[in-house]
Amino acid sequence: MSEDEYKREYLGIPAGAHTSPFTWELYERATKVLLPIVPPGDGYDPISEPPGRAVENPFMQLRL
Repeated sequence: MSEDEYKREYLGIPAGAHTSPFTWELYERATKVLLPIVPPGDGYDPISEPPGRAVENPFMQLRL
């Protein structure tokens, strides 16, 4: 077994003609930024929560 075959088989290091199983065309397609065809709807808006209200602290009445 050659050194390149050993690295490829046991160490997972591609070498020689087997440097990458992916082509540049595939890389370009995978990293291409695409804009949505339809603009996002209301589901992507931030949730508007109602303002909070003050609550009386029940432990203020306790005495030690």
